[in-house]
Amino acid sequence: MRIGSVDAYGLGSRMRLRREHLGLTQQQVAAAAGISRQLLVKIEQGHPRAELGKVMAVIQALGAELAIEDQQPRSVDIDLDLILQGDQ
Repeated sequence: MRIGSVDAYGLGSRMRLRREHLGLTQQQVAAAAGISRQLLVKIEQGHPRAELGKVMAVIQALGAELAIEDQQPRSVDIDLDLILQGDQ
């Protein structure tokens, strides 16, 4: 599952989608991650202060990984008319 830049809400949503895709309950994932179901609910809802170690345990319980990659360069709008006017 590949995603671009993401915030806590987006990460939580992707984790919930993966859990559902795997056919797992919140209780099953929470037990495998060693956390409470209530904490898993908060993580899936995108709680911004969830402890990173707990989030990583959930990711591992889902058989996934978190990767950090360089962002792709952003495209820049260029006004060619303005550039060509400079050549006249």
